[in-house]
Amino acid sequence: MKTIWKYLMILIAVVLLWNQIVLKPFRILSAFFHKVGHAIAAFLFGYGSNAFKVVFGSMGDTMVSAQGWFPSFVISNGGYLGSMLFFVLIMFLKRTSAKKYLLGSLAIIYLFISVSVPALRGTVLYAAIFTAIAILLYMIQRDVIEEIVIDVVAMSSIAYIIYETLVDTVLFKINQHFSIVKGWNAGIPLDIARLRSITRLPELLWAIVWIAISVLVLNAVVLKMTKARRR
Repeated sequence: MKTIWKYLMILIAVVLLWNQIVLKPFRILSAFFHKVGHAIAAFLFGYGSNAFKVVFGSMGDTMVSAQGWFPSFVISNGGYLGSMLFFVLIMFLKRTSAKKYLLGSLAIIYLFISVSVPALRGTVLYAAIFTAIAILLYMIQRDVIEEIVIDVVAMSSIAYIIYETLVDTVLFKINQHFSIVKGWNAGIPLDIARLRSITRLPELLWAIVWIAISVLVLNAVVLKMTKARRR
C-alpha cells in the first residue's frame, strides 16, 4: 500500500508542476519518449528513417501523415503508446542490475538527441542539467535519491499522457463549457484531435480511454513491484 501511495504522490506532484521550470528537464525527456513512439509507429508503416526526421523536426508534437485509416490510427496512438512503454521499461530496469546505468544512459541519449537534431538545439541546456543531476548522483552515491529521480523520470513519461488527456482535454472542455478559468486557450492536443478526426468519436471519449489505459498500466506495474518486494 505504501508503494502505491508513493507513486500516486509522485504522479500528482509531476502533473501539478508540469509547466514549471523545475520539471522542464524531465518534461522534455518525456516529450522525446512520446516522439519516439510516433516515429516507431510511422517507421513500421513504411516511412523508414524519414519518420524520425519528420517527428524530431520540431520541438512540438509533429504527426506523420499516413495513407489509410489503420496506419493513421496507429501513428496517432503511437506517441501515447511510446510514453507508456518507456514508463514500463524504466520501472522494469530499475528492478534489475541495469539500474546503476539507467540515469547515465538516459543522460547520454538525451544529450545526443539535443545536440544532433538541429530543431532541438534549444533543449541542450535542459539535457545538460539532467546530465549534471545524473553525474552528481553517481558522485554522492545515495540510492534513495537516485531512485526518486528515476521514479520522476518514469512518472513524467506516464504524466505526459495524463496531462494531455485529463488537463488539456477533459478539464479544458469543462472549462470551455462553464468558463471557470478565464483566458485558458491551450487547445486540444494534436493526438486527441487526430483520433477524433480519424474515428469520428468525441475527443472526450479518447481522452477517457487513454486515462483509463494509463491508470490500469500504472496500477499493474506498481502492484507487481509491491508483490516483488514482499517476496
